[in-house]
Amino acid sequence: MKDLAGTKPLAVLAKRVPIFNKREEIFLTLAEHSVPLLRAAWFLKIQASYNSAISEAKTKKRQMPDPTQGTLPQFKLPSIQFSNLAHALFH
Repeated sequence: MKDLAGTKPLAVLAKRVPIFNKREEIFLTLAEHSVPLLRAAWFLKIQASYNSAISEAKTKKRQMPDPTQGTLPQFKLPSIQFSNLAHALFH
């Protein structure tokens, strides 16, 4: 957080961004370290993107199809009457 409050480039900070589990901690920590508003906004966007990605991954994980329920597409064969087929082949 000290680096975020300082002048280190955001591109460098983006390589190792701290992640907070509790949202309340984020604002407290930003205030305690006197992080400038623009840098704090950048950090909040990074945090929101991370939370969104985690949430999406959890949703996709819950929606995984059950492999035992047959996930292959079902194809319906056209209905052909044998008598018509035999007549077409042999006459």
